Amino acid sequence: MANRLPLHERHVAAGAKFESLSDWELPVAYGNPAEEYALVRRGVGLLDRGHFGVLELTGRDRAAFLHALVSNEVKALGPGQGCAATLLDVHGKVQVVLFVWVVDDRILVVTPPAMAQKTAEALDHYLFSEKVAIRDVSGETALFVLAGPKAPETSERLTGARPPESQWSQAAGKLGDTLVRLVSGGRET
Repeated sequence: MANRLPLHERHVAAGAKFESLSDWELPVAYGNPAEEYALVRRGVGLLDRGHFGVLELTGRDRAAFLHALVSNEVKALGPGQGCAATLLDVHGKVQVVLFVWVVDDRILVVTPPAMAQKTAEALDHYLFSEKVAIRDVSGETALFVLAGPKAPETSERLTGARPPESQWSQAAGKLGDTLVRLVSGGRET
């Protein structure tokens, strides 16, 4: 049986049509895709990315360790900052595209669907004497994208926090009793 997203039942109730991809049952449409696109372009839409992986890196050497393995500068990032990066092999070939978010006491690394375990293993392969712990927290997290011009105000209304303006910056918010990170990515929230 395929894995289901955290909001699966809500997708069903909204009339979603599903397809299986990488062992996940994903909503692909709720009616007319052209109308859905137009609505998001004028307002806001929610994309459930619960099938993406999330790794957590902790330990005093986490930034230097990750910096040495990815294509973007991680050491210079402070809490509340992030970047897109690629994990490279020893020959400089791209293994996976990642999103890196620095939080006060940890770094979160978002992987494409079905890539969290493989990415964790690849990182662990290069871990020698550095003080870094790598943990797959995919099952403890959910990733959602608000897309459209009303995404910032919608996230502020829902969480009490407005996402930062600069790309890949982040802020903490709360959705009910749940702590959330609001990240401004490639013109998404």
